[in-house]
Amino acid sequence: MRTVVVSDLHLGVRVGSDLARRPEVRPRLIEAVRGADRLVLLGDIFELRERSLAGALALARPLLEELADALTGAREIVLVPGNHDHALVGPLCASIGGGDGLQSLEQRLSPAPAHPLARLARDLAPVRLEFAYPGLWLDEGVYATHGHYMDAHSPVPMVECLAIALSARLRGGPPGLGSAPVDYERVVSPVYLASTTIGRGQSIGQGRAGGISMGVYERLSSRGPDVEHGDGVGRPRRAVADRSGSSPTPAARSTPAPAELGDRLLTKAIPSAIAALNRLGLGPFDPDISGHALRRAGLQATAEVVRRLDIHAEHVIFGHTHRPGPLPGDVDEWTLPARGGRPPTRLINTGSWVYQPLFLATRPGDSPYWPGRCIVVEEGSAPRLIHPLADAGHEELARTS
Repeated sequence: MRTVVVSDLHLGVRVGSDLARRPEVRPRLIEAVRGADRLVLLGDIFELRERSLAGALALARPLLEELADALTGAREIVLVPGNHDHALVGPLCASIGGGDGLQSLEQRLSPAPAHPLARLARDLAPVRLEFAYPGLWLDEGVYATHGHYMDAHSPVPMVECLAIALSARLRGGPPGLGSAPVDYERVVSPVYLASTTIGRGQSIGQGRAGGISMGVYERLSSRGPDVEHGDGVGRPRRAVADRSGSSPTPAARSTPAPAELGDRLLTKAIPSAIAALNRLGLGPFDPDISGHALRRAGLQATAEVVRRLDIHAEHVIFGHTHRPGPLPGDVDEWTLPARGGRPPTRLINTGSWVYQPLFLATRPGDSPYWPGRCIVVEEGSAPRLIHPLADAGHEELARTS
């Protein structure tokens, strides 16, 4: 069986940065999926922090129908909710008696007959549409999950991680060794519910540069140098050309002197604020939000989830961070050491299909955050990362946003 895994489509982002929905880009994804037996959409499929499910489904339907038509063989699509479409979890869990039923790593769930997802399943037939949470086994030793449980262990001082740290403190602490998915849901669900409510009310979701946290991040990182390689996180480009060298994308806004002063004060205030949070026992949080630090934080937090849920897998596929890997030049942090006589676990991240210029270098090959990646899982083989948008430059992607 050939499975293609795609994560972080964020279909329905209001600013149009959800590339897979755009007719100019969509054929790249369709061709990557063509001929597969199974497609797994691994979380943050729909941007439910900005739209209702009905609204997001209406926008996503052309893509979903084309993806279904591209499948062969078993012809199955599996949807796995993430944090931006966590609103799906409650209605789906009703089929197992509610969230308390989330005791295993793979729970197959069913929407109620009148639910919009049930209607979508009927419309996509004969392709079988199924739902799994918090993840599913793709092959022997290959487990896939969106990865948002890492937020309970992340040292990155983003607003949502801070809120989850507070939630954990109020609910008896973060999940420990031997935990089940329900233990993570106890901590993260209230925060994701609040994020969805706030996001729809004030439009500070993924389409608004990731909300408050991303706004602060943009102001801090805009003071740094351009990044042409490595983790590719630097200030927004003043002008970037596409791969042919023509037609630069719109210039980044110039920063007036008062804002520059404010950013300097912000840069000094953030470490002090984080130190105060750590003293309160909400951390440990790290004031370093460089590209390398974000990569390490995501991998270390994912390693904690693997350990505390006791995931026995040779390969764990996840998304959530939008930073695919391992890529050429990545260090050994992607491999977790053997535990209790079990072999090492190799982490592999899907990346995203969202155009976020803040995280991108000038040329596609210089930035690991370049969107448009998938993971292919062939039965009996190690998962491999492919990049259908590897040759798409800024100009092509910016036209869709």
